[in-house]
Amino acid sequence: MAELIIDVSDLLREVGKELEIKMSKEFSPLNLGTREVKFAKLVDLNLTLENVDSGVLAQGTVEGTLILQCNRCLKEFACPMKVKIEEIFCHPSKSQELEESETFPIMDERVDLAPVIEQAFLLVIPMKVLCNPKCKGLCPICGKNLNEGMCDCPKQEIDSRFLILKKLLKK
Repeated sequence: MAELIIDVSDLLREVGKELEIKMSKEFSPLNLGTREVKFAKLVDLNLTLENVDSGVLAQGTVEGTLILQCNRCLKEFACPMKVKIEEIFCHPSKSQELEESETFPIMDERVDLAPVIEQAFLLVIPMKVLCNPKCKGLCPICGKNLNEGMCDCPKQEIDSRFLILKKLLKK
């Protein structure tokens, strides 16, 4: 897991004080359990950290390009994504007031933005990843990518139990 440690000691001295963060950063691959998803290039951050009464509020946008694999044709493709960030960082003593899972810790007057950013990207990756909504996928017999052209495999015959439905469609 990457780290993006920001010193917020000045910010913590005055409620309402803000810190702008505009930078590009390299992130390690995201872990999806069975596979990893890599970033194609640097991730652009445009965030504001603000001292609010209960801690430090991080909000803004983060843009990055993920290398995803299509679920139909198995081809890798670049998928640009822009995610909104709105998370609160609390001192461990104050985090008991809020639900533990809703906050990130402020440790030694520093916050780590990397887990927040990684979590935001993980939440926007679609359940079914497609390189194109009209992706034709792979031939179930020979495995050829049907987006690159048709194969010579015989077309599957309709199950005899469903032939009656085919006759109804012709009427």
